[in-house]
Amino acid sequence: MRIKKSNAAFLWDESFLWGLMACNSLKSLGLPFDIVRSADIKKGCLKNYKMLFVPGGWASNKGKALGKIGIKAVRGCW
Repeated sequence: MRIKKSNAAFLWDESFLWGLMACNSLKSLGLPFDIVRSADIKKGCLKNYKMLFVPGGWASNKGKALGKIGIKAVRGCW
């Protein structure tokens, strides 16, 4: 599991170009965030964050990467 450094998590899995553009934009604005992967979410990391940023693109692949446990974690954490 990742070590929390900010209040925002950024889901990287299956993002590619959209994720890279979003990540660079947030960094250029000085907004702090931690990059998390689907495996981190499945292990419960979202309880440590107030916000999850999910960049556009390949939603069905993100769902597959998260699986039932990860999707339940995303839906149930707020």
